[in-house]
Amino acid sequence: MEERTIDFKNCIRPMLHQLDTTGVVYIGADRVYRRISPDARDITLELLNSGLFKELVERRLLPETWIEEKTENSLVLGHKKADFILYASEWTFSMLKKEVLTLIEVHKVCEKHGWFLQDGHLWNVVFFGDDPMLVDFGSLKKGKAEPDWPFFKELVANAFFPLLLLSGGDFYMANLILSDTYPNRLQPFPTFSNAPVYFEKLKVFRKKRDLQYWFGFFCNLFLIPFPPLRKYQFKIWRYRTLRNPAVCEVQREAEKLQPPKVWTEWDAYHEPNYSDGEVSSRFLRIIELLKSIDWTTAVDLAGNGGYFTMQVLKNFPEAKMLCLDYDSRAIERAYTRNVTAEEPYKNLTCGMVNFCYPSDGHIPLSGRISSDLVIALAVTHHLFLRQSISSEVFFDFLHDTSKKYLAIEFMPLGLWREGVAPPVPAWYTEEWFRKELDRRFAVIVREQLEENRVFFLCHRR
Repeated sequence: MEERTIDFKNCIRPMLHQLDTTGVVYIGADRVYRRISPDARDITLELLNSGLFKELVERRLLPETWIEEKTENSLVLGHKKADFILYASEWTFSMLKKEVLTLIEVHKVCEKHGWFLQDGHLWNVVFFGDDPMLVDFGSLKKGKAEPDWPFFKELVANAFFPLLLLSGGDFYMANLILSDTYPNRLQPFPTFSNAPVYFEKLKVFRKKRDLQYWFGFFCNLFLIPFPPLRKYQFKIWRYRTLRNPAVCEVQREAEKLQPPKVWTEWDAYHEPNYSDGEVSSRFLRIIELLKSIDWTTAVDLAGNGGYFTMQVLKNFPEAKMLCLDYDSRAIERAYTRNVTAEEPYKNLTCGMVNFCYPSDGHIPLSGRISSDLVIALAVTHHLFLRQSISSEVFFDFLHDTSKKYLAIEFMPLGLWREGVAPPVPAWYTEEWFRKELDRRFAVIVREQLEENRVFFLCHRR
């Protein structure tokens, strides 16, 4: 590996407050750095040479990691950087389910090698394409965990229960839990595991435990008259304590959960495209124009069921793409359609994101999804005419997110559909649209593709 000077000042610190005693994380342009603390140097080097590390990387449970810098006084690791960073509140149901099962799998691998996973919350997991991976190197600890170590409680409270709530249709509460960046900010610490609803939802583990408890109870009664046999009595107390269900119980319940059956406005918007089997001339023309520019990463804003995103990937198989939509059912379809395909796109990431009202977090959305190319097709009329989104804020977001190019459509007839549309406001004109666009981008191509579709391919100023 060629020597390089690490410029930490130009890197992003995802956590300004130091919470990891193993080291400090810096996100660079093409990789993630972890500057290891002196006290953690020896155990880190041991981990890098362990069978645990090798198995986790080979099974895509941990990103590729290497020694970036090693001197007498310094140890810096390099990690493969995810193309896009999405928070747990931005995952679909199936993505969250896969993440819960992935954390459990990491836990099992750690136990096999004589290590343990310290944390079970979701801020330590990032999707690389369609695969969730543990990115908190410092959460891997050697030895046997103490009975009260935080993994169990965090796995149940912060990962499994939001999944359970989502499955039952409680979208609001699940999203609220997943969005909380740091619940222990005030005393008394308002963690979800102390809330009444937590103990109510623990009843999902109750039925089988009740059977085990009463079976053990009556067996113990039978053994009481025989003092020599009392040492064989069942330890039935563990079946009545539900604060920390066993990992195998969590895995079993998670595997049974199914996506909620709810209605959303844009759920099946892309389904006719998939069923027709014929790509529209509009999409084909846009893809042809995208071949005229140089890009490797792209984000498709309001990508719905991922149809156009996947058509682009068919023509650009080496590209890395992110499909975003705020409709939970639509983006769930995009994710599940891809991962269940015979040849899924491993370089496609999906996210449940409202880019006008993004999730709070340590890194702004534009910094987490920044791409060479930003795509915004057939969406601006909804933003400006239905949702009254500020054009200045929206175009600033596009400029902050795009590294090079923008592919965007203007709908001159507004909310037109099959020949019918309400009248548009006087200010809503292509001239107004171009004025906002030209302040931030230089137009390369302007082409009217359909009656209500004017396409612009632009270069970032």
